[in-house]
Amino acid sequence: MHLLMKGYDNMIKKVMASVMAVTMVFGCAALPAGVLSEQSVISASAATYGDFTYTLNKNGTVVITEYNGSDKVVEIPSEIDGHKVTKIGDYVFCYKQVTDVTIPEGVTALGNSVFSQCTTLESVTLPDSLTSIGPYAFNYCWALKSVTIPDGVTSIGENTFERCSELKSITIPGSVRSIGKSAFLNCSALESAEIQNGVASIGESAFLNCSSLETISIPESVTEISAYAFEKTAWIDNMRKADPLIVVNSILIDGKAVSGTANIPDAVTTIAPRAFSGANSLEAVNIPDSVTSIGNYAFYDCAQLGSVDLPDSVTSIGNYAFYNCAQLGSVDLPDGLTSIGYATFCKCSSLGSVIIPKNVTTIGKFAFQYCSSLSSVEFSEGLTTIDRLAFSYCDSLKSVTVPKSVTTIGEKALGYVSDPTYGNTKSKDFKIYCYKDTAGERYARGFAHEVLDEIPKVTYKKGNNSVTLSWNKISRAEKYGIAGWVDNKWQLLAQCDDTSYVLGNLNDGQDYRVAVVIKVNGKWETDFSNEITVTPKTAEEKQYPAVIKAVKDNKIGLKWNKVQGAEKYGIAVYQADHWKVLKQVNGSVTTWTSPKVNAGGYFMVVLAKVNGQWVNADMGNHAFYVWVD
Repeated sequence: MHLLMKGYDNMIKKVMASVMAVTMVFGCAALPAGVLSEQSVISASAATYGDFTYTLNKNGTVVITEYNGSDKVVEIPSEIDGHKVTKIGDYVFCYKQVTDVTIPEGVTALGNSVFSQCTTLESVTLPDSLTSIGPYAFNYCWALKSVTIPDGVTSIGENTFERCSELKSITIPGSVRSIGKSAFLNCSALESAEIQNGVASIGESAFLNCSSLETISIPESVTEISAYAFEKTAWIDNMRKADPLIVVNSILIDGKAVSGTANIPDAVTTIAPRAFSGANSLEAVNIPDSVTSIGNYAFYDCAQLGSVDLPDSVTSIGNYAFYNCAQLGSVDLPDGLTSIGYATFCKCSSLGSVIIPKNVTTIGKFAFQYCSSLSSVEFSEGLTTIDRLAFSYCDSLKSVTVPKSVTTIGEKALGYVSDPTYGNTKSKDFKIYCYKDTAGERYARGFAHEVLDEIPKVTYKKGNNSVTLSWNKISRAEKYGIAGWVDNKWQLLAQCDDTSYVLGNLNDGQDYRVAVVIKVNGKWETDFSNEITVTPKTAEEKQYPAVIKAVKDNKIGLKWNKVQGAEKYGIAVYQADHWKVLKQVNGSVTTWTSPKVNAGGYFMVVLAKVNGQWVNADMGNHAFYVWVD
């Protein structure tokens, strides 16, 4: 009974300690839901060993769950009753006034906040067996002067060494793959940080406010550096004096000191989160085609930024990337872009027009909200989602055409403007052009809207080194454009007013991808979903003449192109279940007129004689029909 009551008391103490840790203003750091490990919960089977409370895992290993002593120098046992200690659990020494702690070999994990708020802790010995150090493990250990991180550790959690204000140097071994968010935040005495080869990512604010930090070694293995990683350190201040554009391993991590135009070097592949955030003197940015990614908040609140050159190599632009760039008047979004994130261009109040590239499938929440000068938006076929409030408060935007491909339009995504009384209200002047039975038509109910014709339906006929395209008339079309797939993109090849076009200068028998687009309100629509594959005549097919026919005064007139090598031409008609040759003419003759014939229909063909042989293979497919009234 005594042991059960003691276990129960320990459990209650543990729970109360956890509650106090979360609720005390200056207590141990409150952790997000899901951070606590399964072994942080004390069960009725918890036992004590000296000053320690522990639990036994199913695999026979021990987790230390509480330290109940008052000693300042503590040595954690390596075994308890023959069972190896492998983990020091969450909060075990939290708030304890220890000065020196030795953790034995065999321990592989330190839990969350395990030494948090140990303000007198000066020394801790970590074993080589250690692989994991949890979030907040040593935060607010003000007296900790040094710590050696073993080579086996694979990650350093967020806020792990926050405000270790006596820590002067740190070596992070190559076994560590990631340095967590705010891992060394406010380590004001930290002078040097050696990051060894193998580390891949440095988290947001990892060394923020390490004001004494002058020496940092960053290996080539680092491929990700998050926002504010080295902000307010002596190192970054010195780097800015040497060059306002700070590049590490092809990552541009900082450009806040740039004045005027920033010419980003060719070697850069990534513009890190918040790289230029708040750069109030930045006016223009030239981005090379080596850059593929622009991070979250990269140009956030750059009040004077009026011009940015985005190359087609850019495939990702992060959330809030150009938020509140109030002078940005235009932007050409790159063809490689696949999505536009949360509030990416929000409050770009000078932005006048935007064309959404064909590969973009999603426009995120608030993406262009408060772009008050935005008067023209062109969506491309392929877009599927326009998220909520994406274009709200765009008071100058009076109409949009929603492609058929759009399946989701979020709440107040289009057509809502600012109102001094009601805030975000439906615009009376906004018009939506949409297609029948689509998300666009459903959203448009309640707005002025127009359901559009379908795009042209295209057919073709083969010709000699050419094809003749034909399509139906579209009432809203001002012109028709013939587009071809060239160099892995659609290009406008020709334009016309009619509903047919001869596309020439093609290679015998080669396949070509073509589409017909329409111009509406002076702009070409970019819906290429009516594309077809066309093929001109092969060399063999070219031995059949292409015939133009006419009927006048009950006479049939035929005219055809010359066939290379033709010695003669034969004009034949299909009668009584067989072909009958009406006339043979010399190879230099390309016309023929019949005598008067009776009214009715005639199935005819013109053949060529080449190298002494009549070309008549597949003859029926090259015949034509003539009607005489």
